[in-house]
Amino acid sequence: DHLCAHLTPKRNHRTLELYAIFLAGVALPELPQAAHWRRFALEQTAANVQADLLPDGVHCELSTDYHHLALRNWLHVRTLAVNHGLALPAGMDAALERALGFALLVHRPDGIVPALSDGDARSYRPLLAQGAQLYGRDDFRWAASAGAQGRAPDARVVTFADSGYSVL
Repeated sequence: DHLCAHLTPKRNHRTLELYAIFLAGVALPELPQAAHWRRFALEQTAANVQADLLPDGVHCELSTDYHHLALRNWLHVRTLAVNHGLALPAGMDAALERALGFALLVHRPDGIVPALSDGDARSYRPLLAQGAQLYGRDDFRWAASAGAQGRAPDARVVTFADSGYSVL
């Protein structure tokens, strides 16, 4: 209840707080506030996704690492919601798929995402595997499996106009 009333106003800390609230509501359904926590966190997570993603699907902080960290938490909430029979707010899946589209193209051939802006260079292939399963995307599967499954993306040169990223 304290977190619900005192959320960080925006960005990644808010994303983590909403995930924690949602997780408490799912893991402790016997608590009187659990249904409220689930509903509140799911609605606010959808709003957080819309606020933090630019129209091209890139996280507004323009950090490749933050993009993936936020995406991972949003996908956790999405998966828990669906697994517990909760309807997703309108537009949430479309926004997450756009974010995964950026994740697909920003991974280098060796599977590492370069550290652009704040963050670390590492692989987020498991997110692409999750995206392949959720959205039936063979290009996500291809990147997640290092080319062993699925098919390569159609576009190899892409500009994400809102964020200013260009990927070759």
